[in-house]
Amino acid sequence: MGSGPLKAIANIMAGSSSSKDRRFVSLNYLRGFAALLVFYGHIVGVGSGEPVVARMYFPMIQNPVVDLSVTSKAHFYTNILDFMARNDVSSGGLGVALFFLISGFVIVRSIESMSAIPFLVGRFFRIFPLCAFVILGTAVGVSLLDASYGAPNPYTVRNLLSSAFLMAAWLSEFNTSPVTWTLTAEVYFYLSLAVAFLVFKRISPAAIFSLTIFLCGVIVVSNFFLGGITGHDHAVNAIRHAGYNSFYVIYMLLGSCLFKIQKDRNNFLPYIFVMALLVAAYFLCKGIFDTHFPHTLGSDTASACQGLGFFLLALCFDHKIGVNRIANFFADISYPLYLVHVPFGWGMLFELTHLGVDPRLSIPMTLTTIVFMAWVLHVFIERPAHLAGKRWAARLNFSKTCELVLRKAV
Repeated sequence: MGSGPLKAIANIMAGSSSSKDRRFVSLNYLRGFAALLVFYGHIVGVGSGEPVVARMYFPMIQNPVVDLSVTSKAHFYTNILDFMARNDVSSGGLGVALFFLISGFVIVRSIESMSAIPFLVGRFFRIFPLCAFVILGTAVGVSLLDASYGAPNPYTVRNLLSSAFLMAAWLSEFNTSPVTWTLTAEVYFYLSLAVAFLVFKRISPAAIFSLTIFLCGVIVVSNFFLGGITGHDHAVNAIRHAGYNSFYVIYMLLGSCLFKIQKDRNNFLPYIFVMALLVAAYFLCKGIFDTHFPHTLGSDTASACQGLGFFLLALCFDHKIGVNRIANFFADISYPLYLVHVPFGWGMLFELTHLGVDPRLSIPMTLTTIVFMAWVLHVFIERPAHLAGKRWAARLNFSKTCELVLRKAV
């Protein structure tokens, strides 16, 4: 189905190899690039600006975490962020948009290679062991630094446990880390896609279409029908949070459609139509949020469009990209780097500044330390947990396959 320019674009996106027998190197590298964007933007950009978020974790911080006015040469570190800002590019927004699209792309490939339950088991091991370890470690580090300055501890057992299992926002608890909201959206996406897969048996155009309609319904309810409810603050918050996550999943599903388009170049037109629906749903729902709850979404339209552009370029030129050890290194540590960089990085920058270390040294010292920590976490926590998840998922998938074979035989 389909011909002309649209099919030509699908052919370019698919490259020279089938998606069934190749790994998308460009998307792997793009994941590392996205992590670096968020990492650098949070440490340098947020660290040198007003400490509104940093103060939530370190109440003793009253001024920018690192003062770049000490020396004009230190402004070298913010030049790239200033250049991006002048061109309406947000490092954090673009990084998150890329993460969401990559997730939408690769997760469909993963769930279609197994059944829903093994998929969810594998995702659990991929996300939660490292997340819980980093959350607990972050709480210890932040609490010790706060205590050394006589500042109050922002953590309780309840918000610590809810953060470790990515439930803080759902339960109206303080979040141990300011970046885990995207992981909450990821888990919501996994569950939504697993349900769609169970109902439709594959991620078909009908499955994505139906899921999109459902997500739009959640957004409408969370924006229009909660105003008169009183006495159930936690329930209202959970529904509203479901609305936020539904919006992010709509964007992730664009990546899912792109995977299906390049996978089946002879039957891609239905996914083009579904993508058009997703784009319309994205702008409609963004307008709803901007009207009722402005400035509450962790995503902006400019970053979403820029992320989609970068993503399409990566797909089109994937077959021309070779192996690069540095890019591969940052791709490998992208998840722990994303998790561990704040608030730990702000605390380290603050302490080095307090000790009188020049920003020209404190910034690279902090960046290097966090990259090293991310590598250690990747080697000793993330990779073993991921491999364990793959083994459990493979066992469950094998058992399910054997059960289906026996049923057919009978």
